[in-house]
Amino acid sequence: MNHKVWAAILALIGLAACRPAPNPNVVTWERSPETVIFRAEVIGGEQDTVQALNEVPRCTILGDNLVVWVNYLDGFERQVLVDRVSDAAIARFVEYLVVTERIYTYDQPVMTPEPDSQPVIEVITLFVNGVQHRATSFNGWDQNWFQRVVSACANISQTPVLYEPEGGWLRALETLYDINSPTLAWRPSETGLRLSDAVEEPLWIDGENVRTIWRLLNTSPPNLLVVELEGASARYFRLVLQVPGITRAAPPPPSSADT
Repeated sequence: MNHKVWAAILALIGLAACRPAPNPNVVTWERSPETVIFRAEVIGGEQDTVQALNEVPRCTILGDNLVVWVNYLDGFERQVLVDRVSDAAIARFVEYLVVTERIYTYDQPVMTPEPDSQPVIEVITLFVNGVQHRATSFNGWDQNWFQRVVSACANISQTPVLYEPEGGWLRALETLYDINSPTLAWRPSETGLRLSDAVEEPLWIDGENVRTIWRLLNTSPPNLLVVELEGASARYFRLVLQVPGITRAAPPPPSSADT
């Protein structure tokens, strides 16, 4: 990378952030697939707990060079896309953030909204060279800045594929029937999975069940009710599926949690 470019990067970091400067020759990051080295997400607003836990951030880059982003389609449908990119592609993206978008100029204390308000907040996290930077839209960027950064993150990829999980943590929140909510039947006798088993604590699921629930949550309204039909019993649930590295604040998989 051109040494003059890196000199500009260091100057911006030193003037705007007053934090330890990155190595002038290379961008480094923790190589764990559970480490978030970049994330752009939108939080707050009128989302309830179920919606927030099911949310996939707009774009994430993980320590194993996996890029994950969301393509919103018509209605309630969204596609989650992934790709594994090169170190050079990530380094160029970090250079873009620092030089073009001047990300470190927004490295100020994160402002807290009024307790009674429900603002929509854009949040950026960058964790490279051992330093984590976090800022929100309260810190003064223009109205198009966040979307430019999200688009640049997604455009790192050249060969995206549609993502479907191999496993995830299922939570079932039991609720009453609501005439205004769409419903879908779930039969444990056919699927081998009782949603009611995920009421008391999250249940790790895999195989076809995790893929079915993932597709369901990504193509349905957020107030969807899933009806567990077993014998003469009918119980109504709203479902949460947290996939490590993909959905916001997902716990690690069982093997990682046990080590």
